[in-house]
Order: sequence, then C-alpha cells, then structure tokens
Amino acid sequence: MFQRFHRRTRSNLLALLRMVSKGQDSPPLSLLDDRQLRWTIDAGLGPLLWSVSREDLKNGESPSCRAVKAADLTARLISQIQLETLGEILGKCEGLFPPITLLKGSSTGSEFYPEPHLRIMRDLDLLVDPKDQPKLESILLKIGFRQQSTNSHEFYATHHHSMPFYHLPTGVWVE
Repeated sequence: MFQRFHRRTRSNLLALLRMVSKGQDSPPLSLLDDRQLRWTIDAGLGPLLWSVSREDLKNGESPSCRAVKAADLTARLISQIQLETLGEILGKCEGLFPPITLLKGSSTGSEFYPEPHLRIMRDLDLLVDPKDQPKLESILLKIGFRQQSTNSHEFYATHHHSMPFYHLPTGVWVE
C-alpha cells in the first residue's frame, strides 16, 4: 500500500509541478487528497501550493487548507528573519573587506523566484576570501552566533568551509 500511495503521490506532485512550471495559475486541488496534501507540506512545497492555489484555498475550512496556508506563513516568517539577519551581517562587514558573495538561497531566492520565501533556505551561505574569513567569523561571534556542529573540529580542517555558525535567538545558520 505504501508503494502505491508513494507512486500516486509522486505522480500527482509531478503533475502539480508541471502545471506550475507551465504558468498555470491554479492547479486543481483535486489532484491531491488530504494525505498527499500533508506530504506536500512536509516535503516543503506548501508555500508553492499556496502561491498557485491561493484563491481555491482561501475560503477552505479543512485542516489541510489551513495547513497549506500555515506552511506559507511560516516560510514567509523564516525567510524574513533570515534576510534581516543577512542584512545585519552585511551591515557589520561593510567597508571592512571586499563585498561578501552570497551563495545559493540568499542570492537566488529574490532573483529567480516569484517570491523569496518560495526558495526555502536552511542557512545563509557566505563566501569571502580566505584571508578575510577570520574577520567575518569574529563579527559573527560578536553579534551572537556560535559555532556548532555534530562533526568534529578536525572534520572542518579539510572541509570547504569552517564549522557552521548558529544564532539561537533567530534560529539562523551561517556557513
């Protein structure tokens, strides 16, 4: 049964993504039953589903409809917190060394997505010249970030970035 559900869910999600990619504004929600809708949310696609099905879902009273809206609002809040934290970091670094290069989500979210929160970011990826890395890390520590990882310090000695930084009050990670 799980395989049949998984196959049907995957097929329906692919149909949903195809509709979105072709610019169809409102895919029929009948493609997804409540269980598939929950899976869509758990897979991180709730905000996308809300953005393309907003009118269909707006007056929905089902727990699934409310869950899709909640997933969108949650993604908006997390994205805003991350972008505000990024602004604070960039502000503290201004003029101290060449501009920081933003990688992945923090760069592409507002450039290539209709709304920044649709590009789910789990962390802020920042690139600086290796000689500027200690200065950036010092700034992160001064504004309340702490290095944290399940990997050892030795692991990061040969890794492509230093141990990630975590900011407890905001829940933001920086690599």
